[in-house]
Amino acid sequence: PEGFFFIARRLGVDVVDLPFSRRISEKKTQSPFWRHELRVTDCLISFGLAAKKDDAPASIHRVIREWEMVKPRARQHHEKFLLSERLEENGRVHFHRPDACLLLSANHGPADALVAAFIELDRGTESVSRRLRQKLEAYRIYNSRRLFDLQLRAVGMRVLFVLDCPTMRRANSLQAELRRYETHDDPVARQLPSLVRIASLEDLERSPLCAPVWRAGTSRTTGPLVLQQDVRRTSHSGGVRVQHPAQ
Repeated sequence: PEGFFFIARRLGVDVVDLPFSRRISEKKTQSPFWRHELRVTDCLISFGLAAKKDDAPASIHRVIREWEMVKPRARQHHEKFLLSERLEENGRVHFHRPDACLLLSANHGPADALVAAFIELDRGTESVSRRLRQKLEAYRIYNSRRLFDLQLRAVGMRVLFVLDCPTMRRANSLQAELRRYETHDDPVARQLPSLVRIASLEDLERSPLCAPVWRAGTSRTTGPLVLQQDVRRTSHSGGVRVQHPAQ
């Protein structure tokens, strides 16, 4: 299908090296996987259009898609893809695999103070009690280890849940899960709700950077996406896997 050739050109690899089946039918391209990819693209287009406005509060330095590879020939998922992490804690394994990541900077702050905004496109097909809980646990560990700094050279992170489903019920369920972290024994884990933002895909058309469309953590009210608290110069550790293009 033409979509695979487009992705291969963007990545600079052969189609056979893409992390998808080589025997794919036209029917497969209409699968939930493919529709999910289209919705993620819609979300990223909304951010791109918003960043081009004269009054945009933030700039996009880089867009990283979930299928961007660092080692195309690697066998393990977390070795092959830039946004994939295998996180072990207390004998359990957690997988951090966001749909995309935007490296943002506030336009009034230093250009090198980047915030990693991870996109989670939620079509309401995953169980809140199981899959979303696993995602939140992975983000908790990712944040506690400051991997956004070690691997993306960012000074902070956000987790942006974009809902492409009945919004209020899904948002309420997600926020109920986030409230569990407010009483966590680990003070770093208690930070997680403050890093999460929730909005509908439809609302992002107004402007994901300026319009008051985001629920912050467990809040019932909505507001704009705010990066100011992360905009500060920090020292960066080693182990960087991303090289930013010259600005």
